[in-house]
Order: sequence, then structure tokens, then C-alpha cells
Amino acid sequence: MLKNHAFTVVELLIVIAVIGILASITIVSYNGIQDRARENAAIAELKSVSNKLETYYSANAGYPTSLATVGVANSGGKTFQYTRSGTGISSTYGVTVMIDGLQPHNSNSDDQTPTKGPYDGHSGGTTYCPDDGHVAINGYFCDGSVNSTASLHSAAIKLLSTDSGVPAGAPGGYVSRQTSRDNLGSNIFPVSAGEVYCTSGWAATTSSTVTHSIGLMVMGSSNSWLRGGSALAPTSTWTKLSGCITIPSGFTTARLWTQNDGGNGGTASAAWYQTAITLRKQ
Repeated sequence: MLKNHAFTVVELLIVIAVIGILASITIVSYNGIQDRARENAAIAELKSVSNKLETYYSANAGYPTSLATVGVANSGGKTFQYTRSGTGISSTYGVTVMIDGLQPHNSNSDDQTPTKGPYDGHSGGTTYCPDDGHVAINGYFCDGSVNSTASLHSAAIKLLSTDSGVPAGAPGGYVSRQTSRDNLGSNIFPVSAGEVYCTSGWAATTSSTVTHSIGLMVMGSSNSWLRGGSALAPTSTWTKLSGCITIPSGFTTARLWTQNDGGNGGTASAAWYQTAITLRKQ
């Protein structure tokens, strides 16, 4: 006599679990293949663009002012950013490409090897969230919610770079808006006298009457504010601030600090915007 055998509940659960595991592996592998394909495409595009730019340089004793001059344009999910500095034989360039809005890569006239991340001053889009040393989570303000206080930035509101009022051309998909005098922008970390820390960041304003600074708040028996480089005068063009700070004796901890340089309580209507802030130990 033939007997009909059915799966038990335990056997069905095991089969479902195995199918789920296999499906997860397949999805992860597929996503990895897609990422590698985008990366390879970005590298290939940059090599092609670099060849065109070098050919142009050889023929014209300088790099072009626009990629369009060498027949390069945004198309098919490819987005380019290009900067030329200087003129003639002294000119230099930097170029960034994103494929489908992801995986920014860049190359430049000094190093034509494609590398991950945007060229200095270019936006990597809202998907680019690098680890920028001590700055938590990073100085591109990828963390937190738009229109809310940026994570670990006590007086900075996170915005999209395309939001109304933000100066055009931000070198980051997200920016912060600072209207108060001081903003403390990282975790507190230990320091020792003689150590050197370097800050950099990009800032712009549409209406401020005060300068803007990036530096460190250092703490010991008292507190002090140390500017990294010169203060930035009001400008609607995104401009880089950078400089290094040597920790004085008597201070044991520090944190990132940015300031609208007017008096306390006097800069509420003088908004500055900033992004791509880094803080690194030299």
C-alpha cells in the first residue's frame, strides 16, 4: 500500500530558511556586482576624459575652461564636475564623475589615477558620506535629518545643498546653516601640548556682515578658541578655509569649533553655510 508523505512544519521552516539565505546571498552578490560595474565605469570615464584633456593641453598649451570643449557632457546617468585653475601652460584641472548618482571618483592634472571621492571643492552628492577624522559623523552633514540640528553640531541646521537660500555650487550634497556665533561640531577628544591639528572646510554666505572661522575649542583649566588659518570674509562663492593649530601647554582636550566672528548674540541674522569640514591630526 502506497503512503502519501507530506512535509512537516519543521521541514517547511527549514526549506524557507534555506531559500531566504540563498536569496540574501544572491541580492548581496548582485549589489556588489552593480557597485563594481559603476566603479569600473567611473574609472574608465575618467581615463577617457584625462586623455582628452591632455590631448587638448598639448595642442593648445593649456587646459580648456569647460569639458564641453573636449566633447564631454552629462548623459546616460553620468554626471561630471570640472574645475580649471590658472591659465595657459600653468593651468591645472580636477574632474569628478558620478555614475547613476553614486560612487564619485576623481582625477586631476597632478595625478591622473582615478580615486574614490570627489575632487576638492566638488560635490559627491547626497550619497557621499566619508569618514572625516575626528569630525563626527562627518563634515558633509550626511547624518541626522534635514531641517534639524546636525548631529553633534550644537548650532548648525542641516540642509540640502539645493535648498532655498543656500549659495549655489556647494561642495557637498548636504550643508549646515549657522546663524549663532559659535557652533561646536565634534566629540571632545584628548590632546597634548605640541600636537598639531589641521582643519579645513568650505563656507559661503548670502548676506553676512561678519567673517567666518573654523578651528578648535581647547580645554584645560580654562577654555580657548584657536582659529585654523585666516577668517573668511563674506562671500557668496564657496571658498575653502584651512590651516593648522599647535596645541598650547595647559590644554588636555579639544573639539571642532566654527564661528561667525561677530559679537555674542549679534549674528542671528547673518547666516553662514558650510560643508566638507575636516579635522585631522598632522
